[in-house]
Amino acid sequence: MAIFFPSEENISRLKVLPTAGEKYLLDFLGTKNLLSDEYEIYYQPFLNGDQPDIIIMRKDYGVMIIEVKDWSLTSYRIDNNKKWRVKTNDSIIKSPIYQVKKYKENLYDLHIENLLENKIVDKRFFGLVSCAVYFHNETQETINKFIDNCFESESDRKFIKVFGHDSINIQKFRIILSQQGLYQRSLLFDSTIYNSFKRYLKPSLHTIEQGIKIQFTEQQQRLAKSKPTRTGQKIKGVAGSGKTHILAQRAVNAHKRTDSKILILTYNITLKNYIHDKISDVREEFSWNAFYITNYHNFLTTQFNDLGIEIEIPGDFENWSIEEKTEYFDKKYYSNERIFEPVKEKIQKYQVILIDELQDYKEEWQRIIRRYFLDDGGEFVVFGDVNQNIYDRPLDEYKDFKAVGIPGEWNVLKESFRLITKVANIAVEFQKTFFNGKYKFDEINQVNQKSNSEGYYQYIYYDQLINIKDIVDNIYSLIIKLNKHPNDICFLSQRIGILRQIDYLIRNNQHENTQTMFESQEIYEKFKTESNNEYANKLKKVRDNKKFNFWMNPGTVKLSTIHSFKGWEIDTLFLIIEDDYDEDSESKFSIDELIYTGLTRCRNNLIVVNISNQRYHSFFQKFTEEIA
Repeated sequence: MAIFFPSEENISRLKVLPTAGEKYLLDFLGTKNLLSDEYEIYYQPFLNGDQPDIIIMRKDYGVMIIEVKDWSLTSYRIDNNKKWRVKTNDSIIKSPIYQVKKYKENLYDLHIENLLENKIVDKRFFGLVSCAVYFHNETQETINKFIDNCFESESDRKFIKVFGHDSINIQKFRIILSQQGLYQRSLLFDSTIYNSFKRYLKPSLHTIEQGIKIQFTEQQQRLAKSKPTRTGQKIKGVAGSGKTHILAQRAVNAHKRTDSKILILTYNITLKNYIHDKISDVREEFSWNAFYITNYHNFLTTQFNDLGIEIEIPGDFENWSIEEKTEYFDKKYYSNERIFEPVKEKIQKYQVILIDELQDYKEEWQRIIRRYFLDDGGEFVVFGDVNQNIYDRPLDEYKDFKAVGIPGEWNVLKESFRLITKVANIAVEFQKTFFNGKYKFDEINQVNQKSNSEGYYQYIYYDQLINIKDIVDNIYSLIIKLNKHPNDICFLSQRIGILRQIDYLIRNNQHENTQTMFESQEIYEKFKTESNNEYANKLKKVRDNKKFNFWMNPGTVKLSTIHSFKGWEIDTLFLIIEDDYDEDSESKFSIDELIYTGLTRCRNNLIVVNISNQRYHSFFQKFTEEIA
């Protein structure tokens, strides 16, 4: 008999019970003679915002996603543009076929580590996941007549199975399983990929023993207390002041107080994993399903999909530049403060919303989240650091970033528990030199318990771009001298290009594994043969997948752009500064804020590698002389 997650008994105890169609299909899948214990049945697994109805997985074979609809198809029609419409008011709803297809695409593009890169190298990997839609109130005959014109491509028609109530018998369903690849072994669905799926799909319980004892100051303990906030609460602090520890503890406290799912939003994709790690440090028992941790754009994209908000693509969209596409989506959807108005009654609201790195958020985004997703009288708390304003968001009259709708003073954390004295001194001087008059000056009360002698600082300057291999060789000579484990080392730069080359040399010359937030040199070379738009789209997908699956302790050296590493910290940091800034930097950033953000990621050893940048040369050289 198949194994259910959660168990069939626990499914019956859920606050929101399965629909009639879901229950009927689940009961059928539990039929004694249908599926062996090789099959795993996941009911509404929570995948970074995606929540497909049912997923069937069979080790060594593959995965099948099933979307269940208790619809009567006589209430709907499909127009000439393949849009699904409700007959009573002609409103557009999300196509269930598109919905299940999007779940599959997100498994590849975001959720499952290395699945996307494997698919790029070998297209057969895309066949490991199949899709199906089950209409509980319809027969196969009525379904076939209705959906004849609803598929966007012949590939969708071939690989997305749509079936009705009369297919729910052992003989017919075994045929469906066979058609969807669950009766044919696949060497591609190996243990590594299976375990990646298993980690995401299986609901987990965090125990008290998995946490650690965190020593909070009196101020931190007060700010970590969960309570309803009439207008909201705002917390800011210097680098390493424990903002994320406070957020994590407050999230757990909020879940215990409300017994509800806590929404935690970031802007940086990778920061969600850092927050996950900090929540894991909390010494409490809880289910990981209690926390929805994601970045703003992915959260809204998921909401668009779930609420049936169609993303309209202009006819000549493929000819637009990346900047034009970004501006279009931002203006029409992500910064459109009325986008959810037609569906506001359908929105699931949250009793608690916590936003990290608020300095990255536009004012429109803050208003959208509060207006449409915060429960009345709910708890709304924002965290940030104005000196990390790398996107150059507008400031208020007090030279601070704007927390929309939250009056009063900020709760300010001035003590840094991350920065040792050497790095703290550099950070303070950097503010005075490059932020003079732009922001309020941050007092950094350095309380790191390590002595100043434990930290290491070195400034390496190249007056011209030399062979990258020589730079890597020099760096690795220093790594051997420092005797640092690869897991404690990170390379940061504002550009991906040089990091990609360094990554290639580490893997092939130093023979070490790496973890990156961008594509490998090999994948990059493969993409270069594509058209400009295909090239850009594929790069973005790979980078997003890498960011979604970036964790701090893989045991390997890490390489990242500075903006993707914002919020994280590392023992030994190689900060690479270049003179030129081009399109490979992914976006336009405030460079001073970017460099400040990079150097404050360091906990212990800071090595700045400057490749012919005159703006920062005298500053970092002066510090070498002062602390030598």
